[in-house]
Amino acid sequence: MTNKDFQKKYKVNLENTGKSNINQLNNSELSNTDKAYKEQIKLRDSEEYEKRTDESFIKILELFCEKYKGVGIDCPIGRAKSDKSLREKVRKLEIERLCTIYEIDDLDDKEKESLYQLIIGKSDKSLHKKIYKVMNEKTINLKLIDSLMKEKDLNDNVKMALLRIARIRLGKEEKDEVKKTSLIQYLEYNYGEEAAKRTGKLPLNLMHWENVESVKNASQRIKNNIEKPGDKEVIEKLYDPEKYLKLKDIRGFRIVIATIPDEQETDNELLRKLIDRKKDVSKEKMLAYNDSSCIAIEKDFADFIEANEELLQKMNLKLIARKEKDKQNGYKADHLKFCCLDNEQYTFEIQIRSMYRDDMARGDGPAGHKNRKKRNSLDTSSKMSFAKQTGDEAPHYSKYPTTNGTFTKVDCTKMEDIMVFYFDSIDINSKEFKKAIEYSKDNEVIEYWKNKDKEKGEER
Repeated sequence: MTNKDFQKKYKVNLENTGKSNINQLNNSELSNTDKAYKEQIKLRDSEEYEKRTDESFIKILELFCEKYKGVGIDCPIGRAKSDKSLREKVRKLEIERLCTIYEIDDLDDKEKESLYQLIIGKSDKSLHKKIYKVMNEKTINLKLIDSLMKEKDLNDNVKMALLRIARIRLGKEEKDEVKKTSLIQYLEYNYGEEAAKRTGKLPLNLMHWENVESVKNASQRIKNNIEKPGDKEVIEKLYDPEKYLKLKDIRGFRIVIATIPDEQETDNELLRKLIDRKKDVSKEKMLAYNDSSCIAIEKDFADFIEANEELLQKMNLKLIARKEKDKQNGYKADHLKFCCLDNEQYTFEIQIRSMYRDDMARGDGPAGHKNRKKRNSLDTSSKMSFAKQTGDEAPHYSKYPTTNGTFTKVDCTKMEDIMVFYFDSIDINSKEFKKAIEYSKDNEVIEYWKNKDKEKGEER
């Protein structure tokens, strides 16, 4: 295909990517991702969903405080995903779903074009033809793959998809078995699980082929009549975009463990041991000890939640997933996902971590967004640019301070949302910050934000 043919074939799709007003379309006219996005927006903006997840989080908070009396925590924080975050997460899941189907079955031409459109997203147009070549060119070009892996404009999700597609095509299309094995080994060595194991750097596993392999194995077991519990559900979910594209962390909360008391009467065996040992720790080692103690409490509480299904049932909750984060950059945390028993659509996530690890995830810290994800700087070139960007990108935050042992919800203002989200890129002494403050008080900007929220309410 010539460059002219390439541009002609994909012109309409490229121009329309991410620009359609999905609220004006019927569900039958929407793509899988647009349908899912519309449903996630509707759920996020549901007052009942917000109320129920807030109540559930406060129950977990109260349980923590009762179990670890005297342990200090930072003011708990809640977050509802922004429009942009929801779009990107749904897009990521659909790319992941289509790539997995491509491996264990196949994709038709329409599905391949849909996958291509999802992958290019809003990336620079100079990259589109290169991505097309990875997906369609007769021969897999490893030099092209290597160059794309170095592209700063492509995020890790897109790079993962391109690596998976290259490996899938090698498995399906390369007839020379020796060459096929060699090329697949190259991808694993440089971008797969082997790269992470060899270097000890987990982020180098960009391909995450083990996840595709897990689903493929489930499919094979079903075909061979030796299926394991859960196999059927995994495959059914894969072929059902409505289920696969449902997010479990539209609303998220954070418990940050800050201090272990010097003295405290307690029946909690772990806490008593940590307090007793603290007395013998030198000043030089106290910071490290406090960090390790907070992590010990974090793990103990997550284990307790995971082991007490009946207790959760009394709270009308079910634990649906636990991820123990232990990253190369030093970040450690437990991420717990829950759903309400009487409405499994009502899901939420609680992240539990040490104050010291939380600091790592802020600003210029090694696990901060600035060092992990590309985040736009705050656009103050005009008040409407500012309004549109912050209305789309900034999540809505809430705080849960305690008075006399009772937690209550306090919604953050729009400016507080902006300050938290753009913390990495805001210099409070800059002209841009002064403009942001000025714009946030402007009636036209406020009216834009109000109308945006009003539209969501009408959509509900």
